[in-house]
Amino acid sequence: MCICVADECNGRACQPKHINKHMGSNSLLALSMHHRTHVNFVSGTNGSGKSAVLQGLQCCLGATAKSTGRAASLEHFIRTGADDAKVQVTLWNTGDDAYMPHVLGETVTIERRISRRNNTAWKVYDARMRPVPDLSNRNGINNILDCFSVNASNPLAVMTQVGGSVVRHTRG
Repeated sequence: MCICVADECNGRACQPKHINKHMGSNSLLALSMHHRTHVNFVSGTNGSGKSAVLQGLQCCLGATAKSTGRAASLEHFIRTGADDAKVQVTLWNTGDDAYMPHVLGETVTIERRISRRNNTAWKVYDARMRPVPDLSNRNGINNILDCFSVNASNPLAVMTQVGGSVVRHTRG
C-alpha cells in the first residue's frame, strides 16, 4: 500500500523501498521514505547513505550505473556478500493522464532486481501489488516513465553529489 503525504500527481514517488543496497562500507537493508510535493532534500552525516538512497531511486527508475556518477556497473551497488539487490519505487497513477489505469489502478510499483548472475530484472505491480507481466520489461518501464515524464538521469530532476559539486564550483 502506498502511504504519501504529498498531493497525488502522476509520476511522483509515494514510497520507495531500498533493500540490500550497498555503497562503500554502508549497508542499507531496508528503508521507506515519504515524499512531499515539489522538492525533497535528504540530509545526514557523511557516510549515512544519502547517495545510496538517490542511486537506488535512479537505478529503479531506469538510470544506468554510470549516469549516477558513482559506479561503472550495477553490480557495484550490490552489498558485499549478497548475490543481488532489489529496489522498489511506488508512483501515483491518477487523473486524466494516468498510465493504463484500468490495469494498474491508482499506483504503480516498479521493481528492479540487480543480480551478479544475470545483471538486472524488472517487475511492475499494480495498486494491489499484483505483478503485471506485460509491463515487466525495460520497454514497459520506459513507457510508464515516459507517460509520467520521469527521467532519472536528468540532472534537472535528480541532483547527484557529482552534479552538485560541478554546480557549486561553476562561476557565473
